[in-house]
Amino acid sequence: MLKQALFLLTDRKKSTILMVVLIAFVFFLLGSVPALFTARDNAWFRAEADIRGVFDGIYLNLSEEQRQKLLGDALTKVGWITYYGECEVLEAGISVPAGSFDTTAFELGRIDAVEGRLPERRVRSH
Repeated sequence: MLKQALFLLTDRKKSTILMVVLIAFVFFLLGSVPALFTARDNAWFRAEADIRGVFDGIYLNLSEEQRQKLLGDALTKVGWITYYGECEVLEAGISVPAGSFDTTAFELGRIDAVEGRLPERRVRSH
């Protein structure tokens, strides 16, 4: 039976070469497709990080006690964003969020102005 299989492989050279090329192509695809998805995911992460910043978590409406507890944990960077609420712009019919942030939150959140400019000096302290 083995002799017959070897005879068929050597007798039909075109189909044997085609089968070997096809199997090699399948293995190439099996190896390269996961790498393409990984590259796509990395590119998506970098694009989102440029828009939203890089951070592990956000806590809203913390009390002073909770803030102190967070500072005592093993965090490498902590930025504080204070949210005051929303201001209604009657002429435009929209509401605009109002708040403030420190330099670390500015860095982590990659906050940028779409139009106009950001404040250049500190007006009041917390």
